[in-house]
Amino acid sequence: MNYEWDESKRQFNFDKHGLDFGDASDFDWEQALVVRDDRFEYPEIRYIAYGFFQDRLTALVFTLRRESIRLISWRKANSREGKLYESYIHD
Repeated sequence: MNYEWDESKRQFNFDKHGLDFGDASDFDWEQALVVRDDRFEYPEIRYIAYGFFQDRLTALVFTLRRESIRLISWRKANSREGKLYESYIHD
């Protein structure tokens, strides 16, 4: 997979959440739950992937481009998201 991102957003995300977009290739896409992010009206369709990175459940927000995935934010999943992921895994 090809990834792209805004470099200032990458640094902001790392400072705030300790996750570097440059490590996204190690995100476990095979076991991920991907849902459309419709909390707000965005200029383009956004998705949230809940999946593991280094043994912790994370939430990776992204949008699809022609030949890449544009990363928007990446953080540790909260407890509500953890329950959502658990119900997905056990169904």
